[in-house]
Amino acid sequence: MTWTWGALIVLVLGGCLEVEDPAAGEPLALGEDVRLEGSVMEVDATPMFVDGDGEITVRSERYGVVLVRIPASERLCRAAGLEVFHSLARGDSVRVSGRVTRSTEITVCTEETHSLEKVEERETTTTVGDSANE
Repeated sequence: MTWTWGALIVLVLGGCLEVEDPAAGEPLALGEDVRLEGSVMEVDATPMFVDGDGEITVRSERYGVVLVRIPASERLCRAAGLEVFHSLARGDSVRVSGRVTRSTEITVCTEETHSLEKVEERETTTTVGDSANE
């Protein structure tokens, strides 16, 4: 197999270029409590059937893609709103408050200030004009 100089240059330069990850956002500080709003990308309750954590993948404008963990023992958690987890679907807007447990992961449970909330889309109505005055 013969390599041309052009192909070799492309390979070398391609390895040197940094491509920004569109899922990346502001870094989360390990151990800190954080609050975020975003759109649900995926919900997985399957691990909860074997005492694992439920998972919500959320795309946040500020933090990028974040994995939100909801412990299977949610009744023992001090956080508010965890019952919402089972009604979430792709595209729902959520507001989450929890502790950063990994660089792109938060857990909602340990504090009373932690919460999970489904944010309802606000309906906007526009009045074009008052027909009585026309």
